[in-house]
Amino acid sequence: MDNLEFNLENIENLLNDLAGELSEKRDIDQAKITPDSIFKRINFMKEQNDLYGARLLCIGDFDLTGTLSSIFGNTKEVVVADIDERIAEILFEINFDYDKEIRFVYHDMRKKMIEILKNEFEIVITEPPPTIEGLELFLKRAIISVTPLRMDHNAIIYISIPHKKEFRKTLEQLVKDSNGEITHRLEKINKYIDGREETDFYRIIYNQNKIPLGNEHYLGPLYSMEVSMKSQPWQCKCGETIMVGENEKYKTLKELETKGCPKCRYKGPFRFQTKIEIK
Repeated sequence: MDNLEFNLENIENLLNDLAGELSEKRDIDQAKITPDSIFKRINFMKEQNDLYGARLLCIGDFDLTGTLSSIFGNTKEVVVADIDERIAEILFEINFDYDKEIRFVYHDMRKKMIEILKNEFEIVITEPPPTIEGLELFLKRAIISVTPLRMDHNAIIYISIPHKKEFRKTLEQLVKDSNGEITHRLEKINKYIDGREETDFYRIIYNQNKIPLGNEHYLGPLYSMEVSMKSQPWQCKCGETIMVGENEKYKTLKELETKGCPKCRYKGPFRFQTKIEIK
């Protein structure tokens, strides 16, 4: 199929054709953004000359920003890493209809980054779960994945996070610790169809001196419904489940780790008992 002109109408048409009936999985914080928001994201990346000829990784792509960047941005290669296997079917259609090579890799970011995703991409696009835990984990995974592949270019991370002071401060500290630099912050550029609070879009650059911030498995709560639980279930290596919360015997995870498991006295690490399956 011939290349499409980059405009809002074509963005809307593609979203309707490819993902119009794709329902949100609220337990993993999926939310559809407006076509205009996707258009603004891609247009900004094109203005920065970041997409052309680049290898791009999308850490989660339910809203298809990264996928559509391949169609309209002349990227060299796109990989989508996601736990939603429905995305793979959409990518198959795009690869067939638009002669693009967009690969789907099933990877749960709670697991440490696999080798084929480490230090392989010039650009990473991600929108973490809207929790501090999600921001920290997804940005760390993005930092592991991104690297300058051309001597005259920086590596770039684009990330969308809630327009809240604690999120901005956390992001700024993580970027500083990893030797990156925030070059742009587009405030409230991301608007959501369901009326969810608007989010900011950041551009972060890294050179060869980036500092990875760890690649361990993540054992804690991640998604909104998990982080907001008043009583959280944590599992000991002996199999015992211990409830932690304001109205429980153990008020905080730190208290549990200090006092130890009531059954075997093991002091951690403990694993959060998530309902979101880790394959």
